[in-house]
Amino acid sequence: MVADIDDESQIYFNKFLLVLDKYGVKLSSDERNQLLNSFPGKEGGNDSSKYGKRINIARIYDIKYIEMLDKMYKKVDVAEFEGADEPTDVNGYLGQTKYYRSHFTQKPITEDEFIGVILHDNKLEDVMVTIR
Repeated sequence: MVADIDDESQIYFNKFLLVLDKYGVKLSSDERNQLLNSFPGKEGGNDSSKYGKRINIARIYDIKYIEMLDKMYKKVDVAEFEGADEPTDVNGYLGQTKYYRSHFTQKPITEDEFIGVILHDNKLEDVMVTIR
């Protein structure tokens, strides 16, 4: 058994390297340092002088679980729509129902109308003069 008796998520790093070596995984010294920094374990203990630092391998399993969830969620179609059986937030984010919010209906305009708005109704010049 290579895990810590008190906490099975803790393993001495040297023992962890032996397990990796058993499965043919070789780590560079940079990768070893990254593992020690990314998954720090408990300090001290009876065997710390013999085996060195510990790492917390529970986070490694968490990453595996997150990857499994990610694959599952990618398979689910979560199109945005409100059907009759969908839960809704009737009070909205700010606590007001949709009937209290300002609704604007926008109509499409042509390029000529857009240029006309910029030429005749442009407030940017007034803003810049005010800022100066």
